[in-house]
Amino acid sequence: MTKEVATRIALTVFLVFHLFCVILAPNSMTYLGQRCSFFVNPYVSFLEMSSQWGFFAPDPGPPPVFIEYEAMGSNGEPLASGYWPEKGDPFFLRERQNRRIGVARFLIATDDRIEKAMGPYYCRQFAKARSVRLWKVVQGMANLHDVSAGKRTIADGKGTERKWVTQYLCPGRS
Repeated sequence: MTKEVATRIALTVFLVFHLFCVILAPNSMTYLGQRCSFFVNPYVSFLEMSSQWGFFAPDPGPPPVFIEYEAMGSNGEPLASGYWPEKGDPFFLRERQNRRIGVARFLIATDDRIEKAMGPYYCRQFAKARSVRLWKVVQGMANLHDVSAGKRTIADGKGTERKWVTQYLCPGRS
């Protein structure tokens, strides 16, 4: 088999898989959707093709989920701390921040995902860090009646839940 034929076969398999996911995503509650969810859902969620996102909202506002981090030095002193994705909008175009919000929603589903993705990321970001502490933060949202009555704003932070995930040790640093 030539390299060109192998490339065509791989591309065809990928396109068929992608088309299958696009067709199945809105029908995830069907029998086939539930049987295939273990390999379709991660792909669909990562690309934000799931039907959970409110497409009617052009600016969804601040993300309701964050990964909080604290980079720790060799003596146990904190080097840096913050949230991912960053609060506010650090980019000229909103699209990059929207993608980060989508990835945060995907990562926060399991502690293992947060550790494997964000631990190495922050070890690379902070060269002097010996370890990185990670938490997942889910921001409480006000109900519609309280907002319409003026008692609360949509994302006032009340009811926020902060859960410890791990202390990731940066490889090769002592």
